[in-house]
Amino acid sequence: MRSFLNVRATNPGFRPDHVLGLHIAVDRSTHGNTDREVWRYLSRLIGRVQSTPGVESAAAVNRLPLGGQTQTLQIEFEGRDTKVNIDSRSASSNYFRTLGIPLLAGRAFREDDIAGRPDVGILDDWIARQVFGNESPIGKRFRIPIVPGMPWVQIVGVVGHIRHEGLDRDPRPQVYWPYAQRTQDRVAIVVKTAGDPMAMTPAIRAAIREIDPNQPLYDVFPMSEFIARTLLARRLNLVLVGSFAALALLLASIGLYGVVSHLTARRSREFAVRLAVGATPANLLAMVFRQSLARGSLGLAVGLLLSTAITRLLSTMIHGVTALDPLTYTSVVVVLLIVVVVASYVPALRVSRTHPVSALRDS
Repeated sequence: MRSFLNVRATNPGFRPDHVLGLHIAVDRSTHGNTDREVWRYLSRLIGRVQSTPGVESAAAVNRLPLGGQTQTLQIEFEGRDTKVNIDSRSASSNYFRTLGIPLLAGRAFREDDIAGRPDVGILDDWIARQVFGNESPIGKRFRIPIVPGMPWVQIVGVVGHIRHEGLDRDPRPQVYWPYAQRTQDRVAIVVKTAGDPMAMTPAIRAAIREIDPNQPLYDVFPMSEFIARTLLARRLNLVLVGSFAALALLLASIGLYGVVSHLTARRSREFAVRLAVGATPANLLAMVFRQSLARGSLGLAVGLLLSTAITRLLSTMIHGVTALDPLTYTSVVVVLLIVVVVASYVPALRVSRTHPVSALRDS
């Protein structure tokens, strides 16, 4: 449960509120075979969507954050013996502003960062720190070494790192290219709206169809809902494992209560004799508590030793919580000790309030 709450509270690195995400696939047979023609069509599409009343900004990216899809590349930096595995993204000029990704240094992409102009790129702060440390990366260059003739790409900006693969896993830094310089046919469009993004869907569809009446849209949903989708598998684990864990704790508590209560009740003759020879009810209860807690503590010690080995199997299912989490273990110990105390207190209290002669006769 704590692991799920930790994942849900993880900052994805962008602001999903009031942002609508949608996908399109560009038909090159209709809009041109070259990347320049495809980008010209996408640029018109984004411009029309952005001019829709209630839309604050719109942008294109080849894959949305947290979609679980990656495009892994290795890049090298000019003058440095460093090669880094990165996650590659192509984005239009308004992408960072639309998703609220902070620009930390340099500039964002501009409308004139197009094919035929000098190649530019933007790093996230993870890779900037890893490669350049405290030195500014602006103006430095990188390239993809495995591509023959790949030109050097000038770094023009640094943005905040965002989570692309999942809230609970974040293996690689990101590098961004201008969409006009690395155009792809399958496009995700993000739209920042002033109000409810789903309420803007009909107007956005109409805007796109003004440019191309035959352009299909798919996977249209608010980005906040998209984040919730990424938690579905973990939420299912929470329900299943949590239910079984709660049932196990309940059965353990019932069994423990029955055993301790039975052992305590079987000593009613002993308790009656102790009362008859001068023991007070307080002495009797104190003795029962000490003995029951000693017996329960021994059982808990054995259980803790076994669970330290078994719970390591859960290490792949938890996030921000260790398999030997002290709070979890303490909570379980406290619950079971309370069960021991209640199970021993009830029968001991009943005998302590009974006349010794009656207790001996009943036993």
